[in-house]
Amino acid sequence: MAKITSSAVTALINKAKWPAYKKGQVSFVENKYSKTEIAAIKKLTDPILKLGKEWTAFDKTGSALTLNNWPNMVILPGGKDRDIEKFTLRAPYEVIENIIFQYGSDNKYSPKKETMKADKNSPGKKPAGHHTDTISNNDSWDIITLKFRDQPITFIPSTDKITIPGPSIDATTMTAIQEMASAYIFKRAIKDNQDLTTEQKIRTNDKGKDYKELIKIWREIGSSKIRNDEEAENSIDAGGWLENFAKQNKKLLTKVKGNQFTIFTRGQTQGYTSDWYDQGETFMEWVSEQVKDRFDISKKDNWNPADVWLIENETQAKNKILDAMKGPITSKSEGVVSANLNQFNAIFRDLFKKKKVMGISLKKITPGGIAEWKPVNVTEEFFTTIEATEMKVEKIVCKFGSKLSYKEVKDESGKYQLLVAGVTAEQAERARRIKNGKPPMNPLTKEGAFTLETQETMMTVKDKDSNKTYEIQIKSNNSAGWDNLKYEPKDKSATSARLGKATSSYVDDLVWAYGISKSDWKKSWTEYPQSRDNPSDRQAQQAFDDWKHFYPQDSTNKKEVKEWERTYKELAKEAQGRKPFNNAEKKDYLGMIKFLKQKGVDIGDVTPEEAVANLDEAFYRRSNRWVANSKCMQVVWLFNFLNLSKENQNKLATDMVFLAEKAGRRYGPYGKLY
Repeated sequence: MAKITSSAVTALINKAKWPAYKKGQVSFVENKYSKTEIAAIKKLTDPILKLGKEWTAFDKTGSALTLNNWPNMVILPGGKDRDIEKFTLRAPYEVIENIIFQYGSDNKYSPKKETMKADKNSPGKKPAGHHTDTISNNDSWDIITLKFRDQPITFIPSTDKITIPGPSIDATTMTAIQEMASAYIFKRAIKDNQDLTTEQKIRTNDKGKDYKELIKIWREIGSSKIRNDEEAENSIDAGGWLENFAKQNKKLLTKVKGNQFTIFTRGQTQGYTSDWYDQGETFMEWVSEQVKDRFDISKKDNWNPADVWLIENETQAKNKILDAMKGPITSKSEGVVSANLNQFNAIFRDLFKKKKVMGISLKKITPGGIAEWKPVNVTEEFFTTIEATEMKVEKIVCKFGSKLSYKEVKDESGKYQLLVAGVTAEQAERARRIKNGKPPMNPLTKEGAFTLETQETMMTVKDKDSNKTYEIQIKSNNSAGWDNLKYEPKDKSATSARLGKATSSYVDDLVWAYGISKSDWKKSWTEYPQSRDNPSDRQAQQAFDDWKHFYPQDSTNKKEVKEWERTYKELAKEAQGRKPFNNAEKKDYLGMIKFLKQKGVDIGDVTPEEAVANLDEAFYRRSNRWVANSKCMQVVWLFNFLNLSKENQNKLATDMVFLAEKAGRRYGPYGKLY
């Protein structure tokens, strides 16, 4: 592994240069950056580098990389020219998530899907993040590539998705692997009394038995991606998983050592078989059925986010729960369900406190970090504390600016100037001051130049008593398609990942409970605009004619013209049947955005009028319609939120933080190991 610290990257930037290079008779002269250029690069990189102390560096092949120069250079075939290539910095998932969280992952320097080859590092043509193509990234890949002056850098997580080196493992499979591995380590430490509190002990204990079992877990659960023991070992090492398991185990032992747990389970897991793990109906499936049948909670995690369960006597525990709930379900009325849920939770709290049944929520321990333990929803003191907590909303950011690219074209005087697609000259000039990019392509394709500045709303909330600050991200639940809003807070004072998603239906319930009517806040994306005002073919042709002035007037490329015409006609057809962003809607949203700005919301470096124009333009682009749709939802949500009293704003924001952590009387007890 090529370890590189944040300070090492900064030192590299301080001496930034295009290095001299000789290949045969070809010689490139060294070119040093100016102080101004170096200062500009540092200004961009410093906030990101501060998110992590240590990185692992790789080149595009996945080989360890030692950085000597800035930018990272590659000699092109033939040795007659050179180019700048991306390099990759890998860090804990939480760090990369934080980068995506702050900068967005729909940037212009990510790999083009169709260029990928299906190999072990990119199965199913899934981008691995090491190609030089320039196309918008889909943030579900969990990578982000940013360009710092001349040098693109790809940031990838070292957990959840292991892309370099070795096989790529999707997040769902990785979750199953790490939870099963944690359960195994807990079983060996608690039930079998094995000392597995360091990485070395996990590798060597009992003649390597435990390490071999971890390899088995990786191979059998990840069988579609991992072909042999070596690949399993690479994945374990690349993710820093032994450190994680050792620290988790060491902390847990301080809380439960000496208890007589016999069952260590996560739920049914395909592919893995072992003497210690029962593949029948697990406690996880049983309790999921109970909360679904009794309380109409379709997802177990909306009741209790526990990933693994430690159980002393499973049969006795189930009987106690069923006896207390008095057998079959007799009523589904709201009052009866609520009372029964309170009783259900009380039983589980008693079992948790007596260490008979303990659900544990696992968060990966940051490399070099310290494992922490937090009981949630266990004691009356806990409930009293959170019920007495009231945080304060300090800042709301909902930006409507644009990420724009430019094309150099001749104006009427014959001089070249930069123009941007789909906006006025005034907007183009304004955007040029904000962000430069690559020349535009057809604006209606995914390669289109125009994208909104951000996909989300960010609400900063502070708990003065604990001196903790939280950021609540409000955005579409699907970053690459139509969906309802999600509400996802994170603790800014910790390096851990977000607390979790606040159950959307519960947030909607809260909004309505604070007096906002269901007609004012509609939770479905289908109730909001989905396209520019339904264009006819004539309008589409006019749009095409309007676009052509951005290009040289002497263009004779008939093939290109026909392609553009076809694209615009497709756009007109696609818009049919979708709720339009018409003049009436524009007027309403203009009024709401003006209100947001008046209330102190940061809408970006645009006027409310420009914000509406940018929404309209985003509805025009195939790659941006759902983003504009989500932004409209966010505007309405914020408008209603800011019409509440300050007191109720603070109370609702506080409730959202606790909903995300699944903290409160409606939720089951669990221990958070993080």
